[in-house]
Amino acid sequence: MASFYRYRIRFSKRRVLRFISHRDLMDAFARSFRRAGLPVRMSQGFHPRPRFSLPVPLALGIEGLDEVLELDLICPLDADELVEKLGQATPDGIDILSASLLEPGQKARAHSTTYRVHQKIGPQAVDRLLARAECRVKRRNGKEVDIRPFIKHVSPCDRACEFELLVTNAGTAKPREIVDELLGEDADPPPLMTRTAVNLEPSPNKELSGT
Repeated sequence: MASFYRYRIRFSKRRVLRFISHRDLMDAFARSFRRAGLPVRMSQGFHPRPRFSLPVPLALGIEGLDEVLELDLICPLDADELVEKLGQATPDGIDILSASLLEPGQKARAHSTTYRVHQKIGPQAVDRLLARAECRVKRRNGKEVDIRPFIKHVSPCDRACEFELLVTNAGTAKPREIVDELLGEDADPPPLMTRTAVNLEPSPNKELSGT
């Protein structure tokens, strides 16, 4: 018998909750697990914490439509029951979309993330960015990074722009860096952005639909 059961939960983070940090989001989920009475696997030590993870943190101020959370339970639950219990316990702005039981040893690994910028961006700006062999940006820690290898796709659409960023062992680009390259760093106010999906690497094992 398995010592714990790992579930992959898809959720959205919208409205005012887009302004809470990744750490605050983790705390909100920890409180929600307690309110829902879930049999969560806990860490060891003097200050046990629920065993769960969000593979790709969502930047402050960005809505997420299809986010990923993986949660370990010490006993199995029906997937629909897990969605219902957790959905009733999460704060307004977080909606639980689905849950699935994973096979032993299975764990999320992100392949890419997709974003939508809610502002019209001309095709010329997109073409200039994609034509560059390098796109070096300086981050707050003073390190200079070439973000061009992380840009998989950029396309303007009706009154918006969409792009996909690769997630690799070397890291990824930040969505605001892409917007700055398209619009200029002085864009004020910065446009509203939405992360539309966290795309995972395919697993050799399939997710189980429930228990």
